[in-house]
Amino acid sequence: NPQVQLPWFQLKSAYFCTKLNCEETGKVAVVSPELREALVALGMPLTSAPQLIYKSCSKIDERYEKLARIDPHKVIKHLQQMKVCDSTEVLLRQNVEHLLKYCSRGYTENEFPSVLQAVPLLLASDGSLQKSSHIYESKFTALLPGLAKSFIDPNLERSEVGKYLLQCKVIVPLPIEVVAHHIELPDTKFPIPVSSEPNSMQILTNLWEYLSEYSRTWSSDIVLHYFHCKAIIPTMDERLFPVSLCKAVINTVIGDSDVQNVLTKLGCPLLDCGRQKAVQVFHNVITQCSSPEDVIECLCLQPTLNCKVELNAEEVRAFIECIRKSKSIKKLEVTRILSRLRLFQTTDG
Repeated sequence: NPQVQLPWFQLKSAYFCTKLNCEETGKVAVVSPELREALVALGMPLTSAPQLIYKSCSKIDERYEKLARIDPHKVIKHLQQMKVCDSTEVLLRQNVEHLLKYCSRGYTENEFPSVLQAVPLLLASDGSLQKSSHIYESKFTALLPGLAKSFIDPNLERSEVGKYLLQCKVIVPLPIEVVAHHIELPDTKFPIPVSSEPNSMQILTNLWEYLSEYSRTWSSDIVLHYFHCKAIIPTMDERLFPVSLCKAVINTVIGDSDVQNVLTKLGCPLLDCGRQKAVQVFHNVITQCSSPEDVIECLCLQPTLNCKVELNAEEVRAFIECIRKSKSIKKLEVTRILSRLRLFQTTDG
């Protein structure tokens, strides 16, 4: 049999794996066989000497009981001082769940995020290990492919320790300002045609999904502010309007149907109701046909209008009544538009 080389440690430099009651957190930290094997591979001086030696030494010197016992704080310190190379990175990646579970037991929920700033224990969606007090939930990784290292690995997120990371706010929702800054969409002041490229359409679909997910917790002003120059409002005529022109688009879900018919005949674009997530996000910020101010704003934002359109009596009555109720300073401008429409029938028909 080949000779086996066993490392020997001085008592003051080796650690015993014993069950630890974490007084500050009220949790019990236990080194599992898998974690023990990983820590040894990572260079942690863990002894395989009998626990009898530990107990005997503890009786001689009370300080030894804490000094020689492995605990989450000592593991974190070792990871901080350890030089990370390809082999150690592989070991960390393979055992990150065990390490996080063990180390979290030595800290409170408020303390643990700052601890993670110093050690590479957050496995990102691109497979890298990150030092950070927070990382974004994996749900919207596809929305910002260039920031894959900022999103948590989905398998880690679904694990038991992932639930704890959510609880102590290490895993956090993706902020809207980050999306607005990094999303791969051009700025524009004008409507643009819907792109036929699948990748471009997928980005929009992901964005609508993201915005609809959090729209319940935001005011509409948040979306207007951060996506002011992004063409993300879809219309039935296969165009995308920038959020700055949101009032140029008509909400077809609610409002006066006669007023809506007038605006439609004049050529005002309709929100694409087939894009359900987009409807959820934008139905409150686009033109409501029940609002005189919105109707006037919608008309003023149109570059051209089909003023030769035929309108029936009910549509004319509803439209004039709507405009009459407005207190908008743009009312005079709309009056000029009205003068070009066929609103009145002469006595000879």
